[in-house]
Amino acid sequence: MNTKIKKLLITSLFFLLVLVSIPSSVLATTFDLIAQSSDQLVRGQNVKFTVNIDTGGQSLSSTSIGMTYETQYLEYVSTIPGNTFTTVSTDVQGSGKLIISGSSTTPYSGSGTYAYVTYKLIATAPGSTQLCALFNPSSSTPTPGP
Repeated sequence: MNTKIKKLLITSLFFLLVLVSIPSSVLATTFDLIAQSSDQLVRGQNVKFTVNIDTGGQSLSSTSIGMTYETQYLEYVSTIPGNTFTTVSTDVQGSGKLIISGSSTTPYSGSGTYAYVTYKLIATAPGSTQLCALFNPSSSTPTPGP
């Protein structure tokens, strides 16, 4: 076999091995915040937000997400688990921040509803604004939400 052909085959094999060893996707857990559908919200009405999770292929026994809310418009009421983790707990941080932690004895992998968060609408005048946002509890930086 010609030396040039051997080098070309070895180089091609090397690049093929490098490409095979690169992961096709990065595993990352993502959360989405979905606002309750309603044409018109009324003062005193409870407003439910859904927090969805996608584990990105990972199996998780526990995880947490932060949520900010506008305290001049909303009053925190409760959090209940969705269909992904058996228990959720909420640590009210004050000044419009919650840390929602979910856990299960059986690890969860996939996408579904992480939690339902209910607030009472206490706004005194009509208008529109961003009411809530999710954030990574380790970075405290909110991400855009409804």
